[in-house]
Order: sequence, then C-alpha cells, then structure tokens
Amino acid sequence: MPENSEKKTKKVLSKKGKIAIDILLTVSLCVAAFSGYKLVSGLIGYKQADEKYDTLKSEAKETAQTANVSSIDWNYLASQNANVAAWITLPDSVIDYPVTYSDDNSYYLDHLFDGTSNYAGCV
Repeated sequence: MPENSEKKTKKVLSKKGKIAIDILLTVSLCVAAFSGYKLVSGLIGYKQADEKYDTLKSEAKETAQTANVSSIDWNYLASQNANVAAWITLPDSVIDYPVTYSDDNSYYLDHLFDGTSNYAGCV
C-alpha cells in the first residue's frame, strides 16, 4: 500500500509541477510580448522624430552665398514654434537640431519641436 500512495504523490506533484510550468511559461510569454511592443513603439517614435527633424532642417535652412555656410530662417522657425532659441550644428556629425526653451524645464524632454509628444524630445 505505501507504494500506491507514493505513486499518487508523484502524480499529484507532477500535475502541480506542470501547472506551475504552464503558468510560468504564460507569464514569460506575456512579458516578452509586452517588451517587444515597447521596443517597437519606441523605435517607431524615434523614426518619426528623425523624419520630422529632417523636414524641419530642409525647410528652415537657407543656403548662403558663401560655400559651406548655411543660415537659419529664423522667421520660419518662429512661425513654427515661438520657443525656438538657437540651432546647434556640429560639422561631420549627425548633430543638426533646433534648440528650444520653455518655462517648464521638462516639457521638451518628451516633446518634439512642433509640440508632438515623442520619446526623442528636443534639444
């Protein structure tokens, strides 16, 4: 008789073990799916920010008469956003962005130049 009770205990434990593994697997898959969603949505946001900044660069810059010198159309920038303060450019790099200011120091951390909410933010 003791052998039968040991077999039942093993079967019960194995059923409980299978249930625990199924729950753990389901939770892991949910976490992986959520992480993938957040990653993809973040990448999409950064891509949208790049596209908006590229458009802004092409519309706001006027090529000057002198070679390798460009000037900014400040009237255009001010018409797009009254909070524009400067434009930062570093030669031979990808840094070429408008600089904005706000009374709320954290506003442009997660908003683009045009006020759109985005992870990329604005300088």
